[in-house]
Amino acid sequence: MQLTRLIAILISWFMTLTTHAQSGDGDPCFNAVVRERDQYGRVIFFFGDSISRGYGLGNFPDLFKEAEAQKHPLWALRSPASTINFILSGKDIAFMKKCDVSKKQKLLAVYAGGSGLPRIQSAKEISQLISDYYLKKIILPGDSIVFEDAGDHHGDPDQFEAALQLLLDQHQKLKGVRILVATTPDLMTDQRRVELMPENFHWEAPLKTSKSKQPRSLNQVYRETAQRYGTKSTEVRLLEYHKAVSETSKSLASKQVSLMHEDQIHPNIFGQLIFSTLVLSQEQDVKVPQEPPAVLLKLVRQNIERLSKTGVRDASTAETAVKASYKVRQ
Repeated sequence: MQLTRLIAILISWFMTLTTHAQSGDGDPCFNAVVRERDQYGRVIFFFGDSISRGYGLGNFPDLFKEAEAQKHPLWALRSPASTINFILSGKDIAFMKKCDVSKKQKLLAVYAGGSGLPRIQSAKEISQLISDYYLKKIILPGDSIVFEDAGDHHGDPDQFEAALQLLLDQHQKLKGVRILVATTPDLMTDQRRVELMPENFHWEAPLKTSKSKQPRSLNQVYRETAQRYGTKSTEVRLLEYHKAVSETSKSLASKQVSLMHEDQIHPNIFGQLIFSTLVLSQEQDVKVPQEPPAVLLKLVRQNIERLSKTGVRDASTAETAVKASYKVRQ
């Protein structure tokens, strides 16, 4: 009996591990916020898997060895959260295991972990966790929560919608907390969808549902659900990340610059910059530079050799890519 129970536990653990392989633990700044919330101003909490965790450099930040991170010249752009912090502060404020934030900085972005999507039970657990953070005054009125996922959605729009609703139901409890729901960029052609990934990773392609005769994409679920909740509360908003990436990609086509890694689902540092500025655009009471900060342009121009897979070949093209991706839409 005990052996059977142990096997069941191990199977459950393995399924959880494989399902959420693209999500990770909170980053150093999130851990710092949990320990000493009163030392920080307003916080943007990213919840999600690979895109929220950060895959701009081609690997998750927490999987870099410390020596690799120290030597990587673009380390400050490793995630959406670190990119936001770099834009606001002009320096990399989180290095591996520590978070050094100036008390003068009014806004901090952190990666807080997975969202629980697409599994209903996992979404329930994350929903409860977020509620606990609010009760413990880790998440405060004035803060923002961002949900963004790009992993295996199980190919079931209806189940995904039910799980997403569990997360968005929190808006009634989290008074004064902004909830941002981002669509997932998906630039794959139909042929590439067949070649690269199963439909469980397609976000813009319509999929059959169990409840409706009309196929719908997972991004459509994001749009419909966020807009439905948005009519109930101004604190729930949709971020059209897919649309922003698609439009920017077309504008850079003549330069042959890519905003995405080869799978066309995970953004590189340019596609990630679009996400970061989309989120920043919702922060009305924080002074956000309307043009790319000089320190950001300099960082990218000085590291052309690291950007060869994006199509960038010279400083001029690098600057064009940054300026096209950096659009504060306040």
